[in-house]
Amino acid sequence: MSDRTNTGHYPMDEGGDTTKFAIPGWNDSEQDTVVNVSESTWRKQKETINGSCQTDELKYVDEGAQAAPKNLDKPVQTEEQEEVSLDGKPYPPSLIAFFARMTDQVCEVLEENEDPFLSEVFNDYHQDDDEPISLESEMTKLFQLRNEKITEEAAAYCIAWNKSGSQIAVGYSHESHDGWCSHRMSVSIWSLSRPDSLNTKVPQIELEFSSCISSLDFHPQENTLLAVGLHSGEIALADLSVSSYFIGSSSNTKDDDINAKRKNDCVTEIQSSGHAKQIVALKWIRLSQSNVSQLFKIHPAGSSYALISAATDGYISLWSVSKTGSRMYLEKQFIVSSENLSEEITVGNRYKLGMKELGLTSLSSCGEDPTTFVFSTHGSFIFQGFLLNDAEVSDTSVVRSENYGDDRPLYDPVSNIVVQEIGLIVAIDCSPFHRNLFLYLTKEGSCFVQNLLKPNSPSLSIALEVDAKATDVKWSTRPMMIAIADNNFLRFYDLKEFGESAKPVLELEHEEPLLKIAFNKSRTDLVATSDAAGFVHIWKMPSKLIESSISEIDDLIQLGQSHGKSS
Repeated sequence: MSDRTNTGHYPMDEGGDTTKFAIPGWNDSEQDTVVNVSESTWRKQKETINGSCQTDELKYVDEGAQAAPKNLDKPVQTEEQEEVSLDGKPYPPSLIAFFARMTDQVCEVLEENEDPFLSEVFNDYHQDDDEPISLESEMTKLFQLRNEKITEEAAAYCIAWNKSGSQIAVGYSHESHDGWCSHRMSVSIWSLSRPDSLNTKVPQIELEFSSCISSLDFHPQENTLLAVGLHSGEIALADLSVSSYFIGSSSNTKDDDINAKRKNDCVTEIQSSGHAKQIVALKWIRLSQSNVSQLFKIHPAGSSYALISAATDGYISLWSVSKTGSRMYLEKQFIVSSENLSEEITVGNRYKLGMKELGLTSLSSCGEDPTTFVFSTHGSFIFQGFLLNDAEVSDTSVVRSENYGDDRPLYDPVSNIVVQEIGLIVAIDCSPFHRNLFLYLTKEGSCFVQNLLKPNSPSLSIALEVDAKATDVKWSTRPMMIAIADNNFLRFYDLKEFGESAKPVLELEHEEPLLKIAFNKSRTDLVATSDAAGFVHIWKMPSKLIESSISEIDDLIQLGQSHGKSS
């Protein structure tokens, strides 16, 4: 055996750093294996030395390449061209022979492939100017509506399209009233979105009232909000979107006092409004934020849309509406009184007791300036009104409406007198294409295009037949096209083609006398008419009545600047 020691450790070498251990049996050799182990330094204080390391210095080399300039200017001049003229040079005999041989064959092929539609359009645009245009055959009657529950004496007194043009509302009324209206009449509403399932005798919605319907107007933004004016002077708001068809009151009473709700097809009594006589016009307008702050004092937190109502009692009322459309608030009221008119204006009943108020016959608002409106009164006057007018009426003897307190002032709406006519003015319609132009129609059959800036000087006048009984005039969806309801005829006039003798481009005859016209602003090819027998006719117009040329707006501006053009 070898001389081995199993003590487990060995003494340190004299060198001092390394301890040598002999591990028995490390390998198969007989000799012990010696392993050098460094001494632990974790208990010793660490020493640091500042040092640095530098890489080799970076070397930069600048190299450039320059292309040789090869820009060359090479001017090119074309030869002077000679004008080529074929005058005097005969066609070659071969070309003449080709035409003679092929002309008949080419014409036969063209006739076989002729498109009837293109031929019709071509003939229309190349028609002789002296030849009258026949469009009656191109007019298509889509529907003829009448509520079967309505009595034979009732007439379709007013009509209105909703914003999308898919619904039409019809208000029924008796044409003559000896005194207070006691008829129970309704508003019938048809939806034209599904024509295959449309029942022309049964409306989808029917709202009954305790008075005749005298005016209708759909909200310009909300499809289902309808304003209804009654012969009794009341106003209602109908929200057609809810299942109960809530009818909002136009009074200033609390919500609990509103007695107006729909039961099946019947609406009970509605609270009275700011008028005591027949509503002749309802017009929705949209006010700017500054106008809202100036005009809305009772309910300033409502919608920016307002409703103007006019009645035969001489009052014009401005209503604000809640955002839900369920309430109306009488914000401001105007009265047209003969006491406030200029002495130069002749009013026959100026000094008759109880006849100081001039009853209104029609009203229309200006599209570009909603605070400006035009209205007509008894005595054949047309005035320009202004909603921001703060001139108070000095006459204290006028009768105030029950919803307008005695402590609130009445205002004079008149800012300017525009026209003093001879006959009764039955209709007014402001142009949607020109801020100062409007149409007005007399019962005797005279129609005028009038500029607000040129009082008593119409830009154009149209005289109808001697026995005319005109009832309505409307500006169409074309800038230079208007329509007049006269007796049994719907007459279309193209103001652009207006010559020395005014002839309508289309006369559409009906079986009964017409009362109202309503153009569809969304579906511009549709127009509706209502008659004295209670029928509403929906017509589809041809393209020549609805398509406008590029210059029509310029023609309309020029028409507004002209003087006294008449037929």
